[in-house]
Amino acid sequence: MRLSELKIGQKRVVESFEDSQMGGKLMTMGMIPGSLIEVVRKASAGKTFYIKVNGYGMALRANEASKILLKAAIS
Repeated sequence: MRLSELKIGQKRVVESFEDSQMGGKLMTMGMIPGSLIEVVRKASAGKTFYIKVNGYGMALRANEASKILLKAAIS
């Protein structure tokens, strides 16, 4: 499952990143594999995702969100 597929209020755990360069940047901001992500809201056009990662707010473009792979369910 990809972050871009989540609905508002859904939570999942980061599994990996398809783009290693982007993944490296996100990891420096605290989004590491195993982090809990919650979708807080989406921009009206659906091109921006506002999320919480381990309690901290972050905004991502839809194309970035589509490269973040998540575990299917929180265990």
